[in-house]
Amino acid sequence: MTFLTTGILLFLSLFFVSCGGSSSYSPSLTLKTLLIPLYSHPTTSWGEYERLLNTNTNKEVYVVINPSDGVGPAKDPNYESVINQLKQKGFVIFGYFPTEYGRRSIEALKSEMERWTNFYPQIDGFFVDEVSNNFQLFSYYQQVYNHAKGKGKAVILNPGTKVPSQFYSIADKVVVFEQSLSFLRNNYTIDTVNDKDCYLVYDVQKEQLARETLSHLLNKGISCVYLLDESPPSWFKLSPYMEVMLSY
Repeated sequence: MTFLTTGILLFLSLFFVSCGGSSSYSPSLTLKTLLIPLYSHPTTSWGEYERLLNTNTNKEVYVVINPSDGVGPAKDPNYESVINQLKQKGFVIFGYFPTEYGRRSIEALKSEMERWTNFYPQIDGFFVDEVSNNFQLFSYYQQVYNHAKGKGKAVILNPGTKVPSQFYSIADKVVVFEQSLSFLRNNYTIDTVNDKDCYLVYDVQKEQLARETLSHLLNKGISCVYLLDESPPSWFKLSPYMEVMLSY
């Protein structure tokens, strides 16, 4: 380990402790939910899915699938098979689609949800990406939520940033952070916490940093987390920190 790396790790440890976190895991705090975007195709990246299928845990595991920047034009039997296998493990499956920050029409979004439930009726919900946190679009996202609920599906909203409190009434989970560890460390304050909050943190380059980050977030009351090592993040392979996250 270089002197520079040692210095960085020491700085991060001090940062997490000063923020009310801890560099050691407290057994009274547990990670409840892993939110795993896995956008690779089962036939080209079967190893990633196999690794996930070999995961044994009592935690909630939410897996987001994304055949073609959304559901795609037709049903794919490879996705149907892997969805069924993941559900047999007790994992919760979400189908991806973007809203382009409110630019897509409600009709287009409803049509996408219809295709999702027609092609893959066994999914548990929708992962709604590229969500605006502008309150002027609240009614827009409320329509998305109501349509999903009419189909008996859960909704995860992903603005990747903090949202007005009203947004929590139209989501089962909200991704309020999708940024690098550096941004979390230097530019972000966890001032309020909702039990629906999820954090996607990338550019976590060492296992020790992963452990410190988990301890910090858990001490803040965040129980839905996923950590990745790369920047920009690759949502096409599993995190190298799966075992670490499952141990918390």
